[in-house]
Parts: sequence; structure tokens; C-alpha cells
Amino acid sequence: MFWRRTAQRLLVERNETGALSSLVDLVTTETLDEINLDPAAIHALWTMHGLGALDADTGNSTAIQAALGALTHSSPGVRLTALRVLPSTTDTRQAILDNDLLNDEDGRVAMWALVALAQTPSDDASGEAVYQMISAESNYRDTVLVDAASLAGATHADGFIPAYEANEDTSDGGDDTDELPNLLENPSFETPVGGDTGGDSDPMPAGWSTTPYTGSPEFTYAETGYEGDRSVQVSSTEGADASWNTTVAVDPNTEYTLSAYVKTDSVQLVDGTSIGEGPLGATISVEQLANTDSGTQWDTIPSGLTGTNDWTEVSITINSGDLEELQINCLFGGYGEATGTAWFDSVSLTDPDGTDVLSNGSFEESTGSNEPAMPADWTTNTFAGTAEYTYADAGQDGSQSVQISSAEGADAVWLTDGISVQPETEYTLSGWIKTENVQTSDSARGALFNVHTTDFETDPLTGTNDWTEVSTTFTTGADTTTVQINCLFGGYGNATGTAWFDNVSLTDPDGNNLLPNASFEESSDTDSSSEPEGPANWESTTYGGTAEFTYTSDVARTGDYSVRVDSTEGADASWTQFRDDLEPNSEYRFRAWVKTSDDFSNSEDGFGEIGSSYGVTINVHSLGQGSVTDYYTDPVEDWQLLETTFSTGASPGEFQFNLLFGGWGNATGTAWFDDTELKRIGGSGNGLELVYDRVTEHVEATSGDGSDDGGSDDGGSDVIPSGSTIELEAESNEGWTGVSPSGIADATNPTLTLEAGGEYTVTWTNRNGAPHNFEVVNGDDTVVNDISTSYLATQGESQSVTFTVTDSMAEYVCRAHSFRMRGTIEIASSGGN
Repeated sequence: MFWRRTAQRLLVERNETGALSSLVDLVTTETLDEINLDPAAIHALWTMHGLGALDADTGNSTAIQAALGALTHSSPGVRLTALRVLPSTTDTRQAILDNDLLNDEDGRVAMWALVALAQTPSDDASGEAVYQMISAESNYRDTVLVDAASLAGATHADGFIPAYEANEDTSDGGDDTDELPNLLENPSFETPVGGDTGGDSDPMPAGWSTTPYTGSPEFTYAETGYEGDRSVQVSSTEGADASWNTTVAVDPNTEYTLSAYVKTDSVQLVDGTSIGEGPLGATISVEQLANTDSGTQWDTIPSGLTGTNDWTEVSITINSGDLEELQINCLFGGYGEATGTAWFDSVSLTDPDGTDVLSNGSFEESTGSNEPAMPADWTTNTFAGTAEYTYADAGQDGSQSVQISSAEGADAVWLTDGISVQPETEYTLSGWIKTENVQTSDSARGALFNVHTTDFETDPLTGTNDWTEVSTTFTTGADTTTVQINCLFGGYGNATGTAWFDNVSLTDPDGNNLLPNASFEESSDTDSSSEPEGPANWESTTYGGTAEFTYTSDVARTGDYSVRVDSTEGADASWTQFRDDLEPNSEYRFRAWVKTSDDFSNSEDGFGEIGSSYGVTINVHSLGQGSVTDYYTDPVEDWQLLETTFSTGASPGEFQFNLLFGGWGNATGTAWFDDTELKRIGGSGNGLELVYDRVTEHVEATSGDGSDDGGSDDGGSDVIPSGSTIELEAESNEGWTGVSPSGIADATNPTLTLEAGGEYTVTWTNRNGAPHNFEVVNGDDTVVNDISTSYLATQGESQSVTFTVTDSMAEYVCRAHSFRMRGTIEIASSGGN
């Protein structure tokens, strides 16, 4: 190996192009060793690459043909190497498809085939091939292949997206439940106890147990499912009442949707076994809500399935009341016995309204027997004047709303009282209002929503308006545990006319935050008589240097507490939390707010990819610097948001979330962190859907032009004349914004079509104050001809760089946010090839 590498190095250093004929012979003549490698061919390919013989425009045609032929070599190592060294041309693209390398028996070859395909000119057939490859379950369960397919699918989006949408269900059923975190562990039963059963003939699904109530049930961990390979099954020939069940932690006074897919075979109810309205058949329930001291609450249990049914979704929306834990049951029989077989899969408990704590906010539930009918949990009150209250038979999106009218003038409300809230917690009050000729006295507001006896109110409506949504966000006081919500007509004065109110909600906007104690308000100490020593759920870690960690009430963005790191001599340290309950193949967003002391500084001797330590940042530990998106190396006087996104892969384990001080090197001074957040923002657990989500997001981020990323065959935009100054702005971390010339104005990550050999100046401006720089890179993401500016982290600062266009230029990027701030460069005279 040493002598081969030495020979390879010397041939390249001496530019021994006369050796090409011999190198071609080594590539085209197979000589396999005992482990099925052909080292001579591999070294010959790399040597030809180093000599420039495989360059697209100036390479040697015989060498290129030999490398294309190596794609069919019997050794996977040679095929892989050929994919890495071949030029990104249409010939390479076609050879990958013709030789079916996306489905190579060696997964490493398939991965590199996707990466190589991602760098070739856009092509519909290639996009279709990427879809066909990644739609195989064995492939979309492989994290590496999912990532590589995302790259290739983005380049060939015009073929990938139609192929996916023609074969997969892209409907969302009119809601956003795919983006809501499922609170249940192992909801699709894919994980057995202890992981891989290793031949165990009687495994159990992790997190689930069985309960036989009566009769003779048989419980099976079935090797079939609605999605995936597993489900749970209950069977009985003589009759049984039984369940599979699991428990889950929930927030009190919160609305949740419980759903599952159920399949049945000859399920029959057994006469003479009923309890109340049972037996029900096959269904789901929440134990504590269905079985109360006052009897069985039948309206909390979905209708059961009987007979034979293919996979059918059943669901029910419930409120957790004062409960902090629920037992979820997959019922067979259900308050009586049944025979036959039932399967349960894809059980889900989600919070559809972001923890809406209002009951009957849509007014659809009435008090029933009252005459006239009234909306449940709501009442009226007249502060002044004469008001007429109506439970109206029309609504913003349902069949009911509440109405207030007055001809002479009134200050009046529909109200709901005693709503449980958490102290010092941010809530959003929102709803819809419709008005007809609402007129106000001088002091009155109009039609609005408000929190009683506070200044928290939505914008008022006057005059005549169709249904209009209004909202306000507020933070409860330190001693506030309940609030009254008003649908207010008039408000501190009288109004005339008519107003309708509907779909009122009071939500915790952080209700889907997966980090417990995200704002550090809960201490780890139980003795309230002493100062708390640390925040619950968080721990401190020092990687280098000397750091002091403090749980402080001196500084906080919201609430009373934050966490702090200090160092006078320099430290690389973090506050850390661990989570092991993230969904597979899903996108998550991790956020935190940070501020620093005036004397804060980072180490210029750090070893971060930016050439120093990161100062203050956040990251996902196992993803290293790849998950560092936002950071500040200079003092941060006011609270600033740090954010990063990441995907979990097919088999997520435990994740460590860091609030970093220093980061790949030391920092000195003080930093405070507060208001962290971890939310699932995409993906349903299926790797194929994750690829589709990434590709469509990429297309949207590049102004819908999904064909430009590998260089298109027919160009992509008007040619910018040589000598022009191109102006870009970093308005956010989501993409570059074009300013001039006019052809790129307001576009996100606009394609820059430049003249070959032309000279251009790029001037860019930092608009959001996050760290940014500007680089021009080739297809391997390597900076071309040192065209790279230094980082700017000051809002309003600008930099310029002048360069001459070469054929190797492929993209321009901001290195700090390179996944999202990346645009295509096309060379006008090369046709994109």
C-alpha cells in the first residue's frame, strides 16, 4: 500500500501524463485479491483524477471511457472509486442509470451513486430513478441512503416530485397531525423489548403490556402491520374481554386526539356478557376517562369494529382534566366478550391545538335540555346598557357561534371562567369575530376578546366585517392559576350593532416543546427553604478549561430563572439535556436564547471549522459541528435566538442537546441561556417521506426552480453581463436574498448565470446580525480560487469580492448556514454540462 501511494503521489506531482496508457490498462484489466479488491485499479483511477485526465472539459477521452467502464467492475471498491472521480457530466449520469448503480448490491456503491448523480445536470429520468430506489423499504430505513437520496432528489426534483406524488399519498386530511409529535412510546410496535429479538420466539413490543379482563384471550406480537412490519393482536375462539395497553405522561387540562388503525377478522360479540353498552368489539380507550367513579363514560370511547374489516382508523378527542398520566387501551371485546381476531397499529396521542385549555371554544357543544339552548361552559353578563344574547345557528367553520346585539347600546360579554393556567407562562388568546354595523361610544372598544380584569386583549373590530381572526399573546402573573375569557361587545363603554364570536382558543405556544423545564423555572431541589442549586432535567459539562455553572435568578429572558456559564481563564463547556424519545426519520428544530457580558470573547486558537471557537452556540452532540448553525463570537448585549435543525435517521437513539460556551475551543466572560425549545417540524417517521419533504422544501427555497442545482441542460436565468456588480443580502439564515440586477431581485438563493471568463463583483450585506460570509465553491464544496470573505456578525455591515469566472464554479454559499444559504452558479457558455 505504501509503495502504491508513493507511486501515485509521484506520478501526480511530476505530471506524468505519459503514464496514462498504463493506468488505463490497470483500470480495464481486473486483478482481484483474496478479499475481492483490485488495488491497482483503484490507485490508477485516483492517479488519473490527480493528473486531470478525468476533467470534463480538458480530460483525456480514453481515460474517461476507462473510468466509465469501471462502473461495471466486479469489485465494489473499484465501482465506488469510479463514481468519486468521474466528471459530473450527462455521460456519467447516463452510465449510473444504465448500470443500475442506485440499486447496487453494495450499499456504499449505491450511496456514492446517489451523491455522484446529485452533481450531474438535472434530468427527469434520474429523479424518477431516485424515487424508485428510495421507495424500497430496505433503502428508506437506511439513514445514509436517505441523506444521499435527498441530495440527488433535490438536483433532479422535476423528475422525483412527480414520481413520488403519482405513487404516494400526499394528502394531509385537512390537518397538520403529521407534524405533531406523537406522545406514545413505540406507537407502531416496531421495537421489541431489548431491541433485536435475536431469535427470541416470544418477544413483546417495548412499552406495551397485556391485560386479560375476562374469558380466554390470546395475545400475539404480530409480524404484520398497517405500516411497518409489526402490530399487536388479540384473538379468542371462546370469547374474551382484553387489551394491550401503555401509559403516557400528559399535561393537565389539555385537549388530545387519540387514534389508531384497527383490522378485524370475524369479530363477533358474545351474547350475555355485556357490561352497560358493551361489548363494543375492537376499539381504543383512555382508562381513566372511560372508567370514572360516576360510571363508564361511553362518549369517550370510539365506536368498535365488528365482523371483518381492513385497516380502519378510529379516533376520539379527549381532555386530560386534572390527570398527568393516561393509560391507553387497545380493546378487544370492551365491556363484554368477543370472538375472532383484531390487530392494532399506529396508535397516536397528539395535541391538535397546541395545548388549548379552553373547553368548547367552538361552541358546538350545547347544554342540551336547557330552553333556550346554551353553549356548554359559557354564560353571559351585561355590564351596562341593554344586550340581546343569541346562541346562533351559524359559525365560522361549524354550525354554532355566540352573538351579541344591541340597538340602544351595551357593554356585555359571553364568558367562560375558571380556566386553569400555569403562572408566569406565555399563552396565545385567539378567535374569530364577525360584525354588522358595530358602532362605539368614545370610550368603548368594539368587538374583541380579552382576559378579564387585565390589559390583555385582541384588536377590536368596528363597522361591518366578515369573519376575521384576531389574537394576542400574553404572560400570566406569578400568582395566576385561573383566568376568565370574554367575548367582549363594547368594552369600557357601550356599542350598538351585532357581533358574532367563534372558535376561541387559549393555547400555550410552547405546548409541543419536547424539552422538559425548557425555561429553567423548575429546580432540581425539593427543599424550598434554600436557594435552588440547579435546574431540573439539565446538567453541566466541562470539556476543557475551567468553568463556573450557575442557576441564576439575576437575569432571565422570561420567568425568573436562566442558566449561566462563567470563565475568567477560558473554558469549553455546556449546559446539557438528554432525550431518547425522538421519532425516526423526522426533522426537529432546537432553539435557545442567549446573551453575554460585555467582556465576553472567544478563543482565536480554537479548532472549530470557522477557524476559532464558536463563542456561544447550540448543537446536537452526536452531530458535532455539522449541527452548529447560529453562533456569536462577539458580545451579545440583548437576547438573541440560536437555532439549528436536524434529522433523526432511521434508528434514533439518545440525543444530547448542548448550550455551548466556547465550543471547539475556549471562551471567557459570561453567557446566559434561557427559553430552550425542541420541536418536531417535519417527517412522519418514514424515510421516503423525509426525502420528499426535503426535496420540496429545497425547491421552495430556490424559488421553485428545482432543475438548477446540478446545472441544467438549457440554462436557468438571464445571463448577467460581465463587469456587473451583484448585490445580495443575508436577511435571515434561511437563504440569500437577491437585490440586483433586477433579474434576481427578491428571489431566495437566486441562480447566478455568468459569462465564462467574465469578471464580477459580489457585494453582500448582513441584515439580521447573525454570522455570515460569502464563498464560491465547486461541485465538491471546495472554495474556488480563494473566493471567500471573512465573517461579518454586525447588522448593516457589507463586504465585496471580485472574481473571474471559471468552469469549476458551481455554487455560492454562506459557510455558517450552508444547508440553506446556497445558490447555483451557471456558466452561460458551457450549457450547464
